[in-house]
Amino acid sequence: MMVQDLLAPGAAQTQLRLTTLIRLRWMAIVGQSAAVIVVAYVLHFPVPVSLCFGLIACSAWLNLFLAFRYPATQRLGPGAEVPAAPVESTVRRGTFTVKSVKYCSGRT
Repeated sequence: MMVQDLLAPGAAQTQLRLTTLIRLRWMAIVGQSAAVIVVAYVLHFPVPVSLCFGLIACSAWLNLFLAFRYPATQRLGPGAEVPAAPVESTVRRGTFTVKSVKYCSGRT
């Protein structure tokens, strides 16, 4: 198999599964939670833990919504049946969560 075959526009590998995106978001949620815990309780920085976890919980709820709303085999990409809005909102929610937690910790 040649590299050109893998990079062909019509190849099935160009479509991303929605579950892959959701799993990446779960890993981000775990990492953000661990970071808040370490900063607040190990490093003893004054961080509004409940507010930070509230923002992280919003990402978790969005992941749950997408997981239950669309089938596990749903693919994203050209001609996908999933509207772009939930996917874009997932990416934007991740960026928003990271920036919000950073803002709440006083590091703008």
